[in-house]
Amino acid sequence: MLTNIALGAYTYNSSAYYISYYVVLTSYWAVDGKTGLNDSSVSCSVTVPGFEPHWIGVDMGSLFSIVYVILYAGTNETFATTKNDLNFFIVGVSNRSLDVHPPVRGTYDLCAQYPGVVASKQVVQLNCSSTTPPARYVILQQPSNSTGYMSVCEFEVYGTPYGKFKTNLLLKSLAEHSSSFFSYSCGSLTASLVVDGFHDTCLSRCHCGHTNDALGGPNWFMFDMTARHFIDYIALTTRGWEGPPANNNQLALRTENLTIGLTDAGPPPAKNNYPVCGRWPGPIRHGGRVEMKCNANLPKHRYLIAQGSATASDGHFTLCELEAYEPADENLFVWKRQSNKTLVDFQFKQLYVRSALDCMHKCKQLGGCDSINFHPASKMCQFNSHLKLKAIVLSGDTMFRFLCMIFLEISAGQGTLTNIALGTYTRNSSAFVAAEVLTSYFAVDGRSGLNDSSVLCSVTVPGFKPHWIGIDLASLFSIIYVVLYAGANVAEVKTWNYLNFFIVGVSNRSLDVHPPVGGTYELCAQYPGVVAPKQVVQLNCSSTTPPARYVILQQPSNSTGYMSVCEFEVYGIPFGDRRVNLLLKKPANQSSAISDTICGLYIAAKVVDGFHDTNPIHCHCGHTLEGVGQPNWYVFDMGGKYHIDYIALTARRWDGNGYDDLISHRLDNFIIGLNNVDSSTSAPLRNKYPMCATWPGYVKHGIKVELKCNANLPKYRYLIAQGSATASDGFFAICELEAYEPVDENSFRWKRKSNMALAGFQFKQLNVRSALDCMHKCKQLGGCDSINFHPASKLCQFNSHVNGYYTTTLTSDTNWTFYTVNYS
Repeated sequence: MLTNIALGAYTYNSSAYYISYYVVLTSYWAVDGKTGLNDSSVSCSVTVPGFEPHWIGVDMGSLFSIVYVILYAGTNETFATTKNDLNFFIVGVSNRSLDVHPPVRGTYDLCAQYPGVVASKQVVQLNCSSTTPPARYVILQQPSNSTGYMSVCEFEVYGTPYGKFKTNLLLKSLAEHSSSFFSYSCGSLTASLVVDGFHDTCLSRCHCGHTNDALGGPNWFMFDMTARHFIDYIALTTRGWEGPPANNNQLALRTENLTIGLTDAGPPPAKNNYPVCGRWPGPIRHGGRVEMKCNANLPKHRYLIAQGSATASDGHFTLCELEAYEPADENLFVWKRQSNKTLVDFQFKQLYVRSALDCMHKCKQLGGCDSINFHPASKMCQFNSHLKLKAIVLSGDTMFRFLCMIFLEISAGQGTLTNIALGTYTRNSSAFVAAEVLTSYFAVDGRSGLNDSSVLCSVTVPGFKPHWIGIDLASLFSIIYVVLYAGANVAEVKTWNYLNFFIVGVSNRSLDVHPPVGGTYELCAQYPGVVAPKQVVQLNCSSTTPPARYVILQQPSNSTGYMSVCEFEVYGIPFGDRRVNLLLKKPANQSSAISDTICGLYIAAKVVDGFHDTNPIHCHCGHTLEGVGQPNWYVFDMGGKYHIDYIALTARRWDGNGYDDLISHRLDNFIIGLNNVDSSTSAPLRNKYPMCATWPGYVKHGIKVELKCNANLPKYRYLIAQGSATASDGFFAICELEAYEPVDENSFRWKRKSNMALAGFQFKQLNVRSALDCMHKCKQLGGCDSINFHPASKLCQFNSHVNGYYTTTLTSDTNWTFYTVNYS
């Protein structure tokens, strides 16, 4: 059973209607659990007319696959001059911080758009597209032609955690405080309110803790995690302020330089006498949510302490929510560097080492080492101990580097990093045509060209700005660093190769749909200098870089040349439970194979070699030799029986001047099937094996497409890819084929085609209570592959088409709705 994952979450909004001091209709009213359906006293979130675009953003704190949302519309407010306009509202998702990147239409991934008018106090459900990527932020926004404000009484979000879900160790834990402030509206503002799960930043709504100690007093909260844990990071939500502006500074500075500590001793904590996780560097703005990484050299502890600074404002320490999370992998770390700095007065040992990396390793081996100072010229390594941190004094010194260690926030095991960009599918802003087209694939083909001048490099076309290369890693990764092998200046081009100050970014938005424009993706890092021809440079990503599927290499906006890249290597670790390509380098067979003097036979093994090179003469594509209506199949042995969630197919490209139509339609309506019969024993025949799916129409040159599978099929061992009997002139070519299992074999999503019904495949029908009831009965029956549902009469028809169906058997009928099922 899915639960509302937006309840009590931290929210953002484009604007909030101000009624009076302490009464501001912020976006939090949309996630407070009060729908207002039967209670007219319930307040709703209301944006300010004229402050466009109108939107609400929900931060779920972690990645989720969003299944659907429910919107409880507000009414037309008597105090507003325009109307509540939620007609055709848009729901989107993003992994970019809404603090840094407020949502502008087109800069986030679409979940779905509501297809009609929304009346006052109406409740509507909107299902997300099955292609919606996993995301942390959910956005509710008006379309561009809306004319009013947004009044939302509740916005519920339903989804499932993506990857390894981290649990908040403090949620509803036992809590103590040094003192508590008494409020007339809430009573005592105790420490338990700090961990109640509600990120409400308004003090008077009774979800914040507030001490009553004066400046220099204890001012602490303490939380019992019931067991000892390592801490990766904490997330803290501060109180908002809607009162008189005169008190702004005083209140904003109350959380300045706050300390997060750990201990195994119960309360009360003694200031500066417990291990310090971290200290926030300065003030925190009103009503903000901040995250802070913890010192990774600390052992496990049971109690977590939050304490105000002895010099912060007037004391009176206030927190509206505090969260703490364990590291995904306790053996995986990242070091943070501050150049031209050294820590003074905390050294307990020093020695000469081979490198900064050697210094880091020795710090971990020593024990009691919390950070290091490293002198690159002499290789002097100084070990610092500051377990019970009083005050860090970093001294300016251009000869030293100060480094401290934090956990790396990823969820994979430790080990040697490999180049995860090798052979991947790529995109580029443009590709220069020389003896052949110098596409971005030459930047991931594994040939750096350092010692071989014959190696081809990726080259963009001068004048076609912005210049960029995009890499599709096919799954989410936490990116650690990249290595760039710069190309030379190309003789045929009048300008020069310009990679100076290059930018590396990450994104989870399809680069086919959303080509990268500077500022529309998350920054990994920017190279801080000039890059010479044939230079090799490494660039480390920021530890705050979010997990992502796409990695982008781009010139800065003031660049004047093209980009020549011989190799672009990406190093990172899978985020969450990474799915394995079931076809990679598995045994393969085919009905026939074309051959030439360049590659020899274009065999099926090349279809699953892991290289997404779309040029057939580079010898990474399979190609049959049969004409139209002939077998034209490939069969792959997965080595065991599997459910299939989806397949990904990379098509060949065509750079010639003729045969465009002929070649581009060879993949029309291609078929993906499954069975348990070895093709060497019995060759697959169209419409005689269980059908995973059929691609609906045309596949353009050189692209990668994904196709979801029928989730009602059992497990099978062999996967079949077969050309349509009517596709072009036959000659079925694939440059890479992948297949993936579902993350959860018991999680499904039904796809609807309104005003349609499938004819000729019914094996049973009955009257049910709803479309949902019809879906459940289909799953219980067995042998049911899809349903037709008649909303007026509640008639449910069960269809069986294990070997597929032709789209021509879908008939237009305004009284019916056709549903098929895929894995979530």
